[in-house]
Amino acid sequence: MTKYPSGEIEPNANILARNYQTSQNVRARFMLYDFADEPMDMEAIVIDGLGLKSNETVVDVGTADGNFLKRLEIEYGHTGLLLGVEPNYTQANKQEPAWDPMSTGELAKSLSMNRNRSKIENIGASMLQDIIKTFDENEPYKFNIVAATADAIPLKSNIAGAVTGFSVLYHLKKDDRPVAFNEFKRLGDRFAGSTSGETNKANHRLIEQEIGEYLSQIGIETTVPAPMNTGFTTEKAKLELPQYYTNVYMVEQNCKMLINTAFRAERYLNSLMSMWNQFDPVPPEEAYREILLSRVYPMINRVMLNNPDRSFIDHISRSAFICSDEPINPGNGFERVYADAA
Repeated sequence: MTKYPSGEIEPNANILARNYQTSQNVRARFMLYDFADEPMDMEAIVIDGLGLKSNETVVDVGTADGNFLKRLEIEYGHTGLLLGVEPNYTQANKQEPAWDPMSTGELAKSLSMNRNRSKIENIGASMLQDIIKTFDENEPYKFNIVAATADAIPLKSNIAGAVTGFSVLYHLKKDDRPVAFNEFKRLGDRFAGSTSGETNKANHRLIEQEIGEYLSQIGIETTVPAPMNTGFTTEKAKLELPQYYTNVYMVEQNCKMLINTAFRAERYLNSLMSMWNQFDPVPPEEAYREILLSRVYPMINRVMLNNPDRSFIDHISRSAFICSDEPINPGNGFERVYADAA
């Protein structure tokens, strides 16, 4: 077994691509936050904190299956244009995105290498007209996916009342984040999103290490996945966000994750299963699953039985942030983060 190196880990595009082909893996991991002993709805407090008026264009970067945009429309009655930016757009259960900026070699080169802003904006202006025309009363949701990445978003400037990015910034390489922040600021003057802290799901990570050791014992050598958030944790967000925005507001969730029923234990196992194809090279699925069932599941059950409160406990450490160059009052427990935050 090879352990990931210490320090900030650069995202591996191949690993991300295979793990994010569908929304199933993401959903398996995020379901665990429902088991918090002090629940916090990150999306809801961000929506409330942004103070949206319902008619703005919202651009959600790393939108995955578009769930946040669906929620804006259905729960909050948002009537403005809703656009999701997502390279793995098949997560939204659509055969094709509304428009694919990587459909031709020349355009892909322009977006990813030359960053030809005039070309991007010209394309973005015409694309918006096409997207508006695609709205169909028979469609269940009125959002559209743009197949693109955060560092080259083919939309015209000043289009958005808000740009959002939930649990997405740690998927960007360190050198790409300044470009991405420039894109967010170009699109709109408010950016909001979320990330997780260095100790988030610490036991989950320890079990991943143990799975790697068990695989090694049966002759399967692989590298254990690095923590996903290492590039942009809550701790790093406090230092980095004030470099781009004058006003940064953050709220944190630090609490216990309680695994205290058979249902929750199974969901925790599903989350661990979602990490299978992040091991590199990917181990045989049957061997990985067998370790979960024969080693990990019994261990979790033993801890539940032996603990006085009948719980297997993991730790939740997450944060939501709202950024703007203009001062705002997001409420909901948000506190101002200053440039010299430690």
